[in-house]
Amino acid sequence: MAESAGVAVNGAAEEIRNKYLPPDESERSGIAFCMSGGGYRATLFDLGAMRRLDELGILSQVRTFTSVSGGSIAAAFLAAHLVDRLGGRWPAAGERIPEFDRGVAEPLRMMAETNVRTQAAVARLNPLNIRRQNAAADTLEGRYEETITNSAINQLPSEPGFVFCATDLTFRCHWWVDSRNQRAGNDVSGWISTNDDYWTIARAVAASSCFPGVFPPMEVDVSRATGAGKAKETLPGSKPVRSIDVTDGGVFDNLGVEPVWTDHSIVLVSDASPSFGPSPDLGPIWPSIRPIVSLLEQATLVRKRWLISNFLKGDLEGAYWGIASLPRNYGTVPGSQAYDGDLIERYLSQVRIELDAFTPAEIGILENHGYLMCDLAIRKHLPSLPSIDAPLQPPHPALMERSTVERELKSSHRYKLLGRGDWR
Repeated sequence: MAESAGVAVNGAAEEIRNKYLPPDESERSGIAFCMSGGGYRATLFDLGAMRRLDELGILSQVRTFTSVSGGSIAAAFLAAHLVDRLGGRWPAAGERIPEFDRGVAEPLRMMAETNVRTQAAVARLNPLNIRRQNAAADTLEGRYEETITNSAINQLPSEPGFVFCATDLTFRCHWWVDSRNQRAGNDVSGWISTNDDYWTIARAVAASSCFPGVFPPMEVDVSRATGAGKAKETLPGSKPVRSIDVTDGGVFDNLGVEPVWTDHSIVLVSDASPSFGPSPDLGPIWPSIRPIVSLLEQATLVRKRWLISNFLKGDLEGAYWGIASLPRNYGTVPGSQAYDGDLIERYLSQVRIELDAFTPAEIGILENHGYLMCDLAIRKHLPSLPSIDAPLQPPHPALMERSTVERELKSSHRYKLLGRGDWR
């Protein structure tokens, strides 16, 4: 009896360890690159990071790209470039991505100059859409198809994998679209095959970026999902679930680390999560959304602390850089550059988080910031990873001056009800 009890206890301990601690290094392989949510500011911050990783020959070494909301827009441009321009042929590990500027950076910047959110946000005000829960999500998908790609998830090669992260509001857990395994869903509501033209890259990004309070959640039919899960069970007092509501991935995991931390050797995280000051210029909506923002911020902070503590203890290998990270926290790193910490705290970390039009100067400064912080983190924590000795050259050198940043970002924290760009 005592022996069987001991076996049970040991089994429970092993189960807990497998659930909460990283597996042994021998069970993990490859590099994961995680791009957080944060509207266009995340998209642009991630573009800068992708550029520097490409220059160093690291981007082509990535086994899996995970992304949330604004980060999913950046990932989608890279995925679209892979399908539409490179014919699905990913370069060999350590090589540069062909035509990165023409295929990724330039069209991404063009999109960031447009207002995507207002048309989608007001879509349900149309009397014809009153009964259409997916009116906003469909509008977002249409804009993403126009500006990024209309290619389907099943057109992506198995390597590298792209995971577009969203949140399952019905069962309150993660939900993602996974190109490597050609499926969408989770182990709770079940998995839907994406091996058809319905699940486009644009639709995956729309699911990932339906930010609550701005866009209604996307309704997803799970009646044909594979796997038992809770959706197919008849729980006491309830009926089997035939559809679920999916919202912005940041509600569950704004860093996008959940799909990869257990099975990848190296985890790189580019984070442009909310970093609001005490009184952000959000107008009359701030009091009503402040509790939601507080929950998002504390959830991200817990994941960030967990991630960095695992890096410091050596349980995980990788690097983290954030839009609010201060260069002095990385210590002295020879050859590095960065914006001044005061500029980061007062301006760059306060740039608005939305899918409204950004100015060319805002675009360039955020791209510079992601580029420089990525380089700083890689030099500090993974100096042996680069395969190319590439000089550090910020993509927009004219936007490095302090006075220029202060002038161009002085109003970047402000939100406008109908947006800054034409949305019709």
